[in-house]
Amino acid sequence: MGIIEGVTAEILNHAGVPSAGTDEVQTLTIDASGGTFKLAFEGFITSAISWSATNNTLRDNVDTALEALPSIGTGGITTAVGTMTNGVGTLTLTFAGNRGKQAIGSLVTVANNSLTGTATLSIAETTPGVDATF
Repeated sequence: MGIIEGVTAEILNHAGVPSAGTDEVQTLTIDASGGTFKLAFEGFITSAISWSATNNTLRDNVDTALEALPSIGTGGITTAVGTMTNGVGTLTLTFAGNRGKQAIGSLVTVANNSLTGTATLSIAETTPGVDATF
């Protein structure tokens, strides 16, 4: 390939096809009949989250607590009811906003489990996040 006189060559640092990226999804599994719990993410811990037998109330409690963390922020996560009956089952935590379309290096973790009843609480990565490229 030759050089064309008068044309400045430019190096492309990000050559290739752009990728839209993928939002990270984590699943929170809860089995309880009362009490509270705390979640942690990237060194920050939520305030106590009240368990509720009303699925949407429990979802809102988790979402509000996680979005209050500086490491997530308002709009940084979307919490949805998965397979849940009377506050027992799964919630999906989808990273969005400023945390969307990127590989999330860590899981949300259980910082404190003061639930009553069966009192199990666990988190698993359902869909790994993938960084968007431009």
